[in-house]
Amino acid sequence: MEQSKMHQLALLVLVSAVGMPSAAAFGSATLIHYYDFSSSSVVEDLVGNADGQLFGGAAIVDSALCTDGVNDYVQFAEKIIPTSGSFTVALRFKTMSTSATAYMELVSQGCTNCLGFYIGRAPNAQWRHWHDSGFIQTGVAYPATGVWHHVAVTYTAGEQSRLFVNGVLVHTIPAAPMTTQGSPTRLARQFQDFEEFHHGYIDDLRIYSGALTAAEVSRLADFCPGDIDENMLVDGVDLAIVLSRWGSNPKDYPRADTNGDGTVDGADLAQVLGTWGACP
Repeated sequence: MEQSKMHQLALLVLVSAVGMPSAAAFGSATLIHYYDFSSSSVVEDLVGNADGQLFGGAAIVDSALCTDGVNDYVQFAEKIIPTSGSFTVALRFKTMSTSATAYMELVSQGCTNCLGFYIGRAPNAQWRHWHDSGFIQTGVAYPATGVWHHVAVTYTAGEQSRLFVNGVLVHTIPAAPMTTQGSPTRLARQFQDFEEFHHGYIDDLRIYSGALTAAEVSRLADFCPGDIDENMLVDGVDLAIVLSRWGSNPKDYPRADTNGDGTVDGADLAQVLGTWGACP
């Protein structure tokens, strides 16, 4: 039997036995909103009930939100980022162009001088990480355009707010209280009437109730978790590694435990089969 058919059969057997892998497998936080942009007409919440609406010429292209940096954005009917307690915001993005004179936001909610929230880029090419009544310049360089990256903010109420880029902690600020005032959550635009638009793509948006740990953010930022031998291809070699280390916590191939729960099992096999082929 050819390899592709064997893969399809194995995946069918696995799904029937253990179900599809969950979008969230973390113990420290609960996934409350998840957007994979698989629908071409609506920004559908696959976990909660907070769908987003496309504005301007915003479109979903190849299962990612595509915005032009001029007037495209997504707006939700409510604030999907919790305004009380701890939370995590995580997403993948690919910025296509930037400006030396303009601000740009990936996600925002609230208002100026009311403890609003946003993650974005300043004209000086630094990240902005803000939920206070002042503009926070992180001193951290915004990453290269034309390439997919991962960004996450973990907010521990009453303690700290941490900015992670591609799984690495790069900036920490005190966790100021969140606000219930101002604009609902937006993607690719600043809150209120500020025209701070993002030119590029956004994908895999996740909102958690609770702050993920640094290790959990690192796993979430992994672009190709099924690539056990790290050759940018999920194939029979990775499948063989998982099967040969079944039921263990392998030290030679720690990536075989794709979800980091301490045991190579059905969830890890599902991750390999579900991401089969070339890594993005």
